[in-house]
Amino acid sequence: MRSAAGVWRDGWLQAGEMRRTYDLEQVRRGRKEQAIDVSIELNSGHQQQRQVRRRRLFDKRGNNRAAFTHLSSFNYARDLFHTIIDIKWRYLISIYICTYVLTWTGFGTLWWLLMRLRGDFRHLSDDGRGFEDGYTPCVMNAYSWHGCFLFSLETQTTIGYGFRVISETCTPGFFLLNFQSIATTLLEATVLGVVLAKIGRSKMRSATLKFSHWAVVEQDADGRLCFSFRVADLRAQSNIAEPHVRAYYIPPSASADPGSCSTRDNDFHIAEMDYGFSAGLDRLFFPTPLVVRHVVDERSPLYGLSQASLERMSAGSAAGGELGFEIVVVLEGTVTQTGNTEQFRTSYTPDEVRWGHRFLPCGWVDLAGNCVVDYSRFDCTASQSPQIGPLSQAERDAAAAAQSKGALAVAE
Repeated sequence: MRSAAGVWRDGWLQAGEMRRTYDLEQVRRGRKEQAIDVSIELNSGHQQQRQVRRRRLFDKRGNNRAAFTHLSSFNYARDLFHTIIDIKWRYLISIYICTYVLTWTGFGTLWWLLMRLRGDFRHLSDDGRGFEDGYTPCVMNAYSWHGCFLFSLETQTTIGYGFRVISETCTPGFFLLNFQSIATTLLEATVLGVVLAKIGRSKMRSATLKFSHWAVVEQDADGRLCFSFRVADLRAQSNIAEPHVRAYYIPPSASADPGSCSTRDNDFHIAEMDYGFSAGLDRLFFPTPLVVRHVVDERSPLYGLSQASLERMSAGSAAGGELGFEIVVVLEGTVTQTGNTEQFRTSYTPDEVRWGHRFLPCGWVDLAGNCVVDYSRFDCTASQSPQIGPLSQAERDAAAAAQSKGALAVAE
């Protein structure tokens, strides 16, 4: 016979499953709406459909989507190491392969030219598989360009000389051998360093650091509005050390160009959102998913944000008109495996902010006393009860001040 605790737990899980199904459907619907079709009229008078992505400065993975124009490529060439690290893997692997093949080929050609200039190939035997008796070439047992290429490969990969070896009578070969050994060692160290640096980049670690797809505007226990999002480190045994969070508010603006993510004549004026830096509250510890809250006060850039203004900016952004605000969240910490300080970013636009919602719990303690985290509920939200109302924090403070002033007038 089932216990009462088991029945209660099954009912709780069933209710959570229903809510999760609803919220996952909302997530899919929201992601489908991130790309909209707009019609543009061509000079010929025909109509053409093209897809325009929602305008934002950073995408959900934290990548900067700004396009830089009229910029000289010489700036990137001077910082060649980091430029190569930033390229795609397929290009880096191609560079890695070409580095070895080209150096083998190049130095093999130099050895072939050296032997040709010394006249070694004029002393080949009739069958072309040896040299005349008593003649010592620069590279023993190298009868053609292919033999010189194999000698170059053996020299560079340090697999040891067996059949082909440089002779003591070839003085120019001594200098070429030393130059090849030193130059290729430096070049290989550089290429391997770039590959290792790219493997240890934060983009790899960011795959196991999860930000919620939605952000919410909720009310805390003190009656203040809060801008909240959820973050989790998926690695249970090697969490990020000393993580701290910051957020930056990019104010709304208008743009006439569809798909543009900036204004033509005005630069973005980015404002920082306080997460308790002075009190040390921005430092996080999240062995399990954590909801991070920014309290909206008179110093906050969200002080004048109301439900109506949020819905208006959300609708305008989806229709390709008004460009709403964007909140860029930056989490910085030390990756314990490498010891490197890394940044992880995401951003939230008005259509990704839910007014009057709160995050549903995604963790509980089971009957055996173990902490269980269900990441299928990570993005799930629900309407906050009681409702927080449509007023901004500025309107709330003004109403409270007027009410207090009226109470004092009545008392007098």
